[in-house]
Amino acid sequence: MYVKGVGPARAAMLEAKNLKVVEDLLTYPPFRYEIVSNVKSIRDLAPGEMATVLAEVRSTKVSGFQRRNLGLFQATFTDSSRGVLAAKWFHGAYLNDVLAPGQKIALFGQDRVRFLLRQFVDHAPEFENPFG
Repeated sequence: MYVKGVGPARAAMLEAKNLKVVEDLLTYPPFRYEIVSNVKSIRDLAPGEMATVLAEVRSTKVSGFQRRNLGLFQATFTDSSRGVLAAKWFHGAYLNDVLAPGQKIALFGQDRVRFLLRQFVDHAPEFENPFG
């Protein structure tokens, strides 16, 4: 059977995992499960914790790598706890047209702490606009 986008190399890789027909893909277990129902305020985040934060975009900035639209996109977020979360997306210059100050979004990812700046930093969190 032919599936668009699956060439000989990818077909060989799938066959090595015993995935020979489309039905096999449908019953193949995922690599990992992400539970996005763990909603926390920014102030309640713990280092290394996977959590969802409902926050408002405070500021955005694209820096570095301006050629070919491969910039580093940085944004800061705040929520009702008045905590501040900084997030970075490498090759994320396109997000400058997606996220704007004042916009409310849900961020999901793993929190990391920069001890020198004492601020929470999340690298490439997933996000969506649950408010419409």
